[in-house]
Amino acid sequence: MKIILLSIFGLILIFFNASVYSQGCMDGGSDDGVNIKGFIQPQFNYFLNGNDDDGNNLDAANFTFNRARIGVLGSIVYDIDYYFFIETSPFKNSTNTVHLLDAFVTYTRFEKYAKISLGQFKSPFSLEQNTSCSGLYTINRTAVVSQLAGPQRDLGVMANAGNDTTLIKYSLGYMNGSGMGIVDDNINKDILGRLVISPFEFLNIGGSFRLGKFNPTDPTEKLNDLYRYAGEIQFKYKDFVLQAEYIYGEDELYSISSVPIYGG
Repeated sequence: MKIILLSIFGLILIFFNASVYSQGCMDGGSDDGVNIKGFIQPQFNYFLNGNDDDGNNLDAANFTFNRARIGVLGSIVYDIDYYFFIETSPFKNSTNTVHLLDAFVTYTRFEKYAKISLGQFKSPFSLEQNTSCSGLYTINRTAVVSQLAGPQRDLGVMANAGNDTTLIKYSLGYMNGSGMGIVDDNINKDILGRLVISPFEFLNIGGSFRLGKFNPTDPTEKLNDLYRYAGEIQFKYKDFVLQAEYIYGEDELYSISSVPIYGG
């Protein structure tokens, strides 16, 4: 089945003040108090399904919201920022309901060396996964990122520092590994990390990893191991951008009750 995916208006951003943020960023608030942010992405889908055996056309079409998000962010006393975002599009999860995307607080006193975030946020793994929606060059993220880099959002604690203007930026997370809004089903946590080095203003080179465990279908069996590794490079000069990313995934199973993942 071929799918033609068209964004009618592209990515339409609605901002409630002059500064620009987008869902998924790790930026905190400002001294101006509470900031309300949001954006929408209306979408038209056309599915080329061909014909059945009787020659009847099976094509389908519909209008949806690929993303429709709103949230608040800001700062409070004692060097604490907060960030809260929800997805209001009914087409973004299996239950067709509004759901929580990001909700975390960040301690910024020593942000030059490490900002400490606690809550639910994007997993610090993969270049494309950590690119905000407004910064993507395609409507959706690639299949390899969706299949091997996830869960895209998770609950845990993370330390990170640096930005696109510094020589080094890093993120190190200790997270459930079960995904957003899901209680972990075992005592073990996933360890994730991402490091990006910018030797020149136009060049970023980095890598990331994820190590974790997950339960087999039979809870009496030994926990299975999960390994994910990624390398990335990005060249940006004026209006020219060239970037690439490779992700490798491997599951080591100690039982036959789960299906392993191998791929890159």
